[in-house]
Amino acid sequence: MAKGLVLDLETSYILAHTFSLYPDSISHNNIVEDWRIHCAAWKWVGQKKVYTATEKDRDDFGVVAKVAEAIKKADYLIIHNGIKFDMKKLNARIIYHRLPPIPALPVVDTLREARACAAFTSNRLDYIGEYLNVGRKLHNSPGLWTKAFNGDRKSLREMSLYNVQDVLLLEDVYNEIRPYMKKHPNVALIDGSDGCPSCGSPYYEKRGFVHSRTTTKQRYKCNSCGTWFTDKKALAIADKR
Repeated sequence: MAKGLVLDLETSYILAHTFSLYPDSISHNNIVEDWRIHCAAWKWVGQKKVYTATEKDRDDFGVVAKVAEAIKKADYLIIHNGIKFDMKKLNARIIYHRLPPIPALPVVDTLREARACAAFTSNRLDYIGEYLNVGRKLHNSPGLWTKAFNGDRKSLREMSLYNVQDVLLLEDVYNEIRPYMKKHPNVALIDGSDGCPSCGSPYYEKRGFVHSRTTTKQRYKCNSCGTWFTDKKALAIADKR
C-alpha cells in the first residue's frame, strides 16, 4: 500500500533589531536569534495515530531528525503550503544540522491543489476546513509564539496540540478535495496494482469514454473516493464496439 505522510511544522519567530514597525527589509546583520522548528506532527494517511516531536532546550535537532526519518519511509507527502514553506524550511534545518538529505518525493500541496481545482473564498486551511464542514484549527492563547520562542514548556505543549489538530484537519481536507486533483501521485502505480490512481481502491467501474481528435480511451469512476480516470492506452476500434 502506498504510504502518504501528512505533515505539518510549527516554526519560530526570527528575533532581530529594527528601527521601524514597518521595515522594508532587515539586514541579516541585525538578526539576534534566528528561527528554528518548535515542533512537528505527522501521520500516515488512513491511520489514527499522530506522531509528534518538540524541541528541547531551544534545540530542534531531534525534531528535524525524526521528521527526516519519517519522510524516508513515505511514498508521497501531504502538506498545506508545503512546497513553498514547510519543505524548504525543513531542508534549511537539515542542512544546518549536517544531516543527510531526504529523498525527493511527490508533494501533494493542498494549498496549490485548492487553488487549481476551485475558487474558494480563502485557501487557508482553517477556512477550507470550516467551508467543507470537516473541522477547524485550534485557537492559540495570546503570546503563544513568543513564549515558545523563549522555551516555555507549557507553551510548547500547547503548540504541539495545535500542531496535531492541523494534521488531522489537513488529512480531512485532503480526503475531501483529492477526487478533484489533476496531479495526485498515482498510488496504484506505486503499489503495482490495478486500482484507482488517487486512492488505490480496486472498486471502480467503467463510465463511458474520453475522446480526443486522434484517440479514444476507456473512462472509469472510483466507487471509493469518486475520482474519474482513464486508461493510459487508447482503445482499438474493435474494443469500442
